[in-house]
Formats: sequence, structure tokens, C-alpha cells
Amino acid sequence: MLEIVYNSDERLSDSSSDSVTSSDNEIDDIAVADAIINDDSADEEEILHLDFRWKTMDNYTGYREVFSCDFGPRNGVENVTLYNVLSCFLKKGIIQQIVRETNRYAEQHKNARGNLFSFRSLVRSWTPVTESEIYTVLGLFLLMGIVQKPTARSYFSKRRVISTPGFADVTSRERVELTCKFLHFIDNESLPTYQGPPIFKIYLVICHLNIKFQTLYLPKQNIAIDESLTLCQ
Repeated sequence: MLEIVYNSDERLSDSSSDSVTSSDNEIDDIAVADAIINDDSADEEEILHLDFRWKTMDNYTGYREVFSCDFGPRNGVENVTLYNVLSCFLKKGIIQQIVRETNRYAEQHKNARGNLFSFRSLVRSWTPVTESEIYTVLGLFLLMGIVQKPTARSYFSKRRVISTPGFADVTSRERVELTCKFLHFIDNESLPTYQGPPIFKIYLVICHLNIKFQTLYLPKQNIAIDESLTLCQ
């Protein structure tokens, strides 16, 4: 409820209506009235037109909140080497899930085509992926963010001026392309029983990473949140 004091320059008279009796209180030219406005029914534009008077608060002193939390890595990952960072966020259980669903989708794809592929098709050389291969491919994805090239194939180029030996030393281009072709996180046939948000294909991994991000690292006081992150809540 909001109480507003206003001045009236308009003379009000009870002579304009037959329903007003002589016992009613007369309102002078300049009167003080109490108007009670209900917050639920008040119109926003109507409130903006009211005569608000701002006052300078000389006696107000702002202060910064005290940040008392211990930020940084936590829950056993304080002394983890850079080599083992990926395994901290992607535990063996989620990797086994990716391996299982990737191999399942590859078999579903081959059976749907009747195992009839062109002579040059990479699918003819497909073999079930392993846990170490999934770790390798995900590690290469992270490395691609540091060593930036125009195409995925250029990372495996053998040309002397643009070659990146580290990629071809751990796996072949064909194996990476095949793994990416069949990379899956959940069984497509479970879609009819799915009741989560409209990100069926990646929902399992998103939930897993959200838990890891909250438990393995505590941010510092100053955090910059990009506007695009609000779309992923």
C-alpha cells in the first residue's frame, strides 16, 4: 500500500450531482487527501507521473561485502597435474557411457544400411571405440582450442609448413573422423520415455558437468558472466 499526498487546484462541488447530500464533507480549493493505491491494481505509467521527490542521502556510506570463502580447486583436485585435469571432470563412468552409446549407434547405423557402403567409405573400417580413444579425442578437442587451424583435417596435415606432429602421433585422422561421426551420449531409442528439457542428445553430459563444475572449483569474488550463458540455464 502506498500513501500519496497531493494538492488539488480544481474546486470540487457537491452541486454537480443529485446523489450528493448536504451532510457530505465539503472539499476546499486546496486540500490534503489521503489516496490509497493498491499495488496489484496500480498502473505503472500512472505511478511514474506522481510527484516523487528525490533526496540526497549524505549520511549513506556504501561498503564492500567481505568475501570469506576459500576459492580455487577443491574436493581432492588441488594438486592434480595438467595431464589429469580432463579425467577429473570426465570420470570413468561417463566415459564408459560414451563408449557404450558410440558403439551402439555405430552398429545401428551399419545395420540400417545393411552393411552396404561404398568402397571408399570409412565406415567399412570401423572397429569398436575404447575408453582411451575417447579420452584421446576429447583431449584433442581441447588442444584445438589452443592450436587453431581452419579445418579439422589441417591438424593432421603432413605438409612441413603447417604440420602439427602432436596430433598425428597419438591417432590418425580417419579414426578421429569416424569417432566424431558416431559419437553419442545416449541411446536414441530411449527418446519416447525421455521427460527432460529439449536437449535429449546431450542432457546426460550437461548434468554430469554441472555437478563437477560446482564441486571441483569454487570461483573467486569477481566473476564475469557473458550474456550468452544466460540462455543455457
